[in-house]
Amino acid sequence: MPISSPYNFALNGVLGALIGKVDNYNVSQLKELVGENTLIGCLIQKESSWNINAVGDSGKAIGILQFHQSTFDMFSKKYNLDLDIYNPLDQILLANLMLEENISNITHWSVWKQCLK
Repeated sequence: MPISSPYNFALNGVLGALIGKVDNYNVSQLKELVGENTLIGCLIQKESSWNINAVGDSGKAIGILQFHQSTFDMFSKKYNLDLDIYNPLDQILLANLMLEENISNITHWSVWKQCLK
């Protein structure tokens, strides 16, 4: 069952508890954890089609959520986290934190308008 919140993407301690039980690179487990019909699930589908090795934007966008290194580093530092941009769970965790803090952070993804309905 996917995690839920007012925007259907929140951490609420659940994601953190499940991270150790999910193989970082098992897309089926990631889809189950995140939920394909959630905001994060929509961003993932639109940005990478759940491809954990996706690279876009002339090599600047990396991974399942297509983070740019500078954005990933900025928010990782802001939340005092030591995360790996190549780890899909770290990307999901960071995106959740960003959106929990302020939904306007969604504009870091170019497809955001397609996911907020």
